[in-house]
Amino acid sequence: MTERKVRKMLIKELGKKDVALLQTFLLWLTPTALKTWYHYGTTFTRQNVETILANSDYKLACLEKNKIVALGHLHDFAWKFYPEREIHHRRVRICRLGIVSGITGQGYGTLLLMELIEKSRLLKPPVEEIYLSVSAENKAAVKLYSNFGFKIIQEFNDRAQTNYEMVKKLD
Repeated sequence: MTERKVRKMLIKELGKKDVALLQTFLLWLTPTALKTWYHYGTTFTRQNVETILANSDYKLACLEKNKIVALGHLHDFAWKFYPEREIHHRRVRICRLGIVSGITGQGYGTLLLMELIEKSRLLKPPVEEIYLSVSAENKAAVKLYSNFGFKIIQEFNDRAQTNYEMVKKLD
């Protein structure tokens, strides 16, 4: 029988005052993970990190010992940018759900995904679908998302890698 040490974690919504926390997290990312942050550049200046914090509707971090060990963003693109449109089918997107290299497989991704799905359920007007994209090579993430009811709806190539577009319909 294997035992798993339960760690003390804090789930926190990030805000403007969390720039230094996010900068530290971004410095820990692997080159592969950095690809998802490409449009912010590869140097995470205070201004770049402030832009990251301003450009998502809901930023959720898992903290351990006052350091971010996992991060996820929830975007509500259509509702935010096209309020004049009559939207009958509301969708949100989970972006950049990532775990610090070396500590994967310890439940951080599961915890963040559960929180982001719950946040989606609480939005008004109600959300019907949650979308996300994931590298096809990231088998652990694809399995995690599938276990939460996400289905692959499209395969596409982006920056010389194969990705899946996945969707979860909310009840």
